[in-house]
Amino acid sequence: QLYPGVSRSFSKYAFVELAGFYHDFSDFISRDTPDPSGIYFNYDKIEMLGTELVGKFYPLKDFALWEDLNLWAGYTYNRAKDKSSGAVTSKVRNVPAHKVDMGLHLTVPYIKTGIDIVGIYMGETYSILPTIRRPTDPTIKVDDYFTMNARISKTFLKYFEAYLAVNNIFDKNYEVEYGYPAPGRSFYVGLTARY
Repeated sequence: QLYPGVSRSFSKYAFVELAGFYHDFSDFISRDTPDPSGIYFNYDKIEMLGTELVGKFYPLKDFALWEDLNLWAGYTYNRAKDKSSGAVTSKVRNVPAHKVDMGLHLTVPYIKTGIDIVGIYMGETYSILPTIRRPTDPTIKVDDYFTMNARISKTFLKYFEAYLAVNNIFDKNYEVEYGYPAPGRSFYVGLTARY
């Protein structure tokens, strides 16, 4: 594994980090197909080469009540290749070439309530590929998609936090794996305790 990188602050308002990565996996575990007949097996050799770019921004740093407002975004490019002996294809299942994460965090003054909004873009991925066991399987991708989630939280009595979360705010129809639709909009209410 290799992770060269650089980072740079652009005043107190912005921070950027750029890193590269290289992974050389042996015995990488995956399934040959997402349906119930699929089996897990080990790839002899998978290589992943890519880069990550992350930026964080604090636009209201000069305003004490709002100084913790931060916006962030990250982009990952990942080129995955199957270099196993006897591989039918060099493609790899469930590894998107492009992924973007972005979000916002804010603590509302006076009521000390945290608000987090996160957006995730996932590029198209290979869901079914021909394998040594199933060489006639078609090559099938799932489409790219973008979803947004939100969370509101409030700490009280020092050790407790109550929260309300909404996943897939816009009720986006998408598939993580071919033939298996992901959940629609969902709501969560919870209470956590820390000691």
